[in-house]
Amino acid sequence: MANRQKIGRNASCLAGTSTFTVLSSPTKDGQLYDAVADQMWPQGYQALSSRGESYERRGVHERNRLFGMAIWLLQDWPDRFEMCVRHSGARRWGFLAHHPNLPPWFKAQCGKD
Repeated sequence: MANRQKIGRNASCLAGTSTFTVLSSPTKDGQLYDAVADQMWPQGYQALSSRGESYERRGVHERNRLFGMAIWLLQDWPDRFEMCVRHSGARRWGFLAHHPNLPPWFKAQCGKD
């Protein structure tokens, strides 16, 4: 529980770095975007304009959507992350291989495959 509280306090600054990158990744772990979007909007959702494009180069509406998705994912960390990884079929270690600057709590969760 203490881990969840710590992550909750830091969610806004942490979400702006690692989680956006992971959600929009061009690699297989880019499927995390689809899994999160499917959970948030089961009736359908808008695809990313392009996978792998940096957060700063995206339009305002797409940035807003990614930010909301990152916050949703972090609000119930790590349970929602685990559910979405299973749903996407992505491998957690893939996040580590393609995103070396993830925070330690994110790396710890990704090393559980």
